[in-house]
Amino acid sequence: MPAPERKNVLITAKSRKGGHACIAGFIQWKEKEPWQWIRPVDPMNNDAIRHDFLMLTDETGFAIRELKILDVVSVPIKCIAKKSHQPENYQIHRDGPFLETRWQLVRSFYDGNDGKRMTEHQRDIVKEQISTISSSTSLNWPNHSSVNGQNDRVNAQETHLIQYSLALIKADLDISKNRYGKLVGSFFFDGVSYRLKITDLSFERNLSEMKINTTQTIKDAYLCLSLGEEYKGYFYKLIAGIFTMND
Repeated sequence: MPAPERKNVLITAKSRKGGHACIAGFIQWKEKEPWQWIRPVDPMNNDAIRHDFLMLTDETGFAIRELKILDVVSVPIKCIAKKSHQPENYQIHRDGPFLETRWQLVRSFYDGNDGKRMTEHQRDIVKEQISTISSSTSLNWPNHSSVNGQNDRVNAQETHLIQYSLALIKADLDISKNRYGKLVGSFFFDGVSYRLKITDLSFERNLSEMKINTTQTIKDAYLCLSLGEEYKGYFYKLIAGIFTMND
């Protein structure tokens, strides 16, 4: 049997999904074509990605480190797995020889001891593309507010109005905790105020001790927004990834 097709994915979201993760990013299907969104999913795990897949390896299978946002990762892809509200989904290749199923680290945007740092030219390309994509984004999801959010969900009966489930924007982000101790992010974009749940795993971990009555602001933050699974008749908008392009 031939080896699975691999695609290099620039990671923009590493988000909590149950006890596992939801990963999203950009993929360049063909040379010189525009970047396209992809959400790798595992239907055998409720479309979530197990954490063992996120331990990145080199080409020999040697473990390097855990996946980070803005890594370029080689992901084995099996087939299209889109849903009506998530057209970007692609099923991962999860069964087979160890090397065929491992996610491999190709390049790292940030400094580290992995020996995979991008060249300055590669970093400039990433910065330019991220800036171009975020500046051209226009959020046109229907807006409905929950008790604890603001413009944070889409009615499931409006699925026909959903053309995409992933978006990248740039905004000043105010992070706080709601009355349940969950992280939420407030921002203003295109004349609309939002208050969405934050599911970025790194921020959940790093701000676990944050007090409820405090706020942390990140200026010029890039936000990877995602529509989650249906919950009680709504698709909730989530801040699935947060990053800046600073060194």
